[in-house]
Amino acid sequence: MNRLSATLLAAALATACAPASELPPGGNPTAKGDHGAGGAAAGCGDLGQSFGQAECVACANGACCDELLACDDGTACGALVACETACADAACIASCEADQPEGKAALDDLNACIDGQCADACATPKAGLCGTDLTTQGAACDGCVNASCCPELDACMADAACQGCVRGDPNATGCETNPLLGDVHTCFAGACASSCEG
Repeated sequence: MNRLSATLLAAALATACAPASELPPGGNPTAKGDHGAGGAAAGCGDLGQSFGQAECVACANGACCDELLACDDGTACGALVACETACADAACIASCEADQPEGKAALDDLNACIDGQCADACATPKAGLCGTDLTTQGAACDGCVNASCCPELDACMADAACQGCVRGDPNATGCETNPLLGDVHTCFAGACASSCEG
């Protein structure tokens, strides 16, 4: 799964559960690391600004400028990033990639550069849900999940198929019927429904 897609993923968990960092996700772009605001190096485009962490922005702009430019606004990769950033599940991400095939190679190159050149600067903090890099983007919801749903989320994250569903892997299958993911949804909908509304 690409970095941008990873952050987009977790909305599948409860309405807005997304990795705390990764190239957008978005809630990806979601490159590894928290991506919010930051200054882009002149000439490297605007996408790097979404990476948030100053160290990650500086590294990406310094080591991956060509790849960032290939994914800037107005490019096929930029269109793919925008599409994936708006996604809440793996099916949507797969649809974006099918609709924007010419952007996928450039996005893969960007993710490979960030992973290879900026892994430390863009490292995902493990301060999310139940010790993962996931978050619902809401303090009350995160608090409830951490207090009530860690056994279910831990079991899901320990299973490759369930983790693929949670992370929005476009190759994940059986997400709708995965019993471990069902347990996570049940906990979110039960114990944390009022905290995670919205």
